[in-house]
Amino acid sequence: MFYPLQTPRPVLLVAVGLAISLSGIPWVQARWEAERVAVAREDLETAARAMQRYRADTGVWPGAGQDAAGREWASLDFGLWIHDGHSGWSGPYLTQAPGLDPWGREYYLDGEPGGAPRGGRSVASAGPDGVFESWNRADTRAQGDDIVIWLPGPEFAAAPR
Repeated sequence: MFYPLQTPRPVLLVAVGLAISLSGIPWVQARWEAERVAVAREDLETAARAMQRYRADTGVWPGAGQDAAGREWASLDFGLWIHDGHSGWSGPYLTQAPGLDPWGREYYLDGEPGGAPRGGRSVASAGPDGVFESWNRADTRAQGDDIVIWLPGPEFAAAPR
């Protein structure tokens, strides 16, 4: 027997299923973000190894130059993928052209951070929020949600104390 105030079972099942699926969305989003961070870290580690090979071949770090704000950043393309004119270059040092980070932005090459050990470089992603907070850090620690790989230079061992 059907009562007019009673909710039909198919509608009730759909409503319960929808409520259950929506409650899992934050977990899925957090998992997805963690995967993106892992991809960015892997990309940066690959780039860091390529930078070390480039430096061993040419004697200099790749991508020397400044961005529009005057900061010593450059694309990973220069030196690692595209010949930049330095003698000894035997690249490309990456198996494919560097793409964008998982959030659709370029990776950064940070020139010798102010106050950091001489000759070092870092390669970084601005992370999920897109705000790069780790530029020119003397302590070489990532800030905010940035993902940073620090490469100490060989000059560090010979630096005056």
